[in-house]
Amino acid sequence: MTMTTTYPRREVYMKLISKDALRAYMDARGFSNMTLARKAGDEKYRSTISLLRAPNGRTTCGPKVAGAIEKALGAPPGSLFVVEMANDNVTNRRPAA
Repeated sequence: MTMTTTYPRREVYMKLISKDALRAYMDARGFSNMTLARKAGDEKYRSTISLLRAPNGRTTCGPKVAGAIEKALGAPPGSLFVVEMANDNVTNRRPAA
């Protein structure tokens, strides 16, 4: 018998507003991907940060990671990421609270 693991579907994503803004915040503070990951509270965030910075990389992450990144960078909440509901279109985006 094969056992299949199912994970709950994420309903809320955080969409990066601007890769350039993320890079600018990091450059201004002299943060590498690993430094930011550590400041954000988990070295595992390094790969997500790297992909968020990459020109053709991902543009979303979970709310916990997004909040930790903004806090570690000293960025106002909602200045780098906006809430995006699963299957929402661009017109439904709103700033994070």
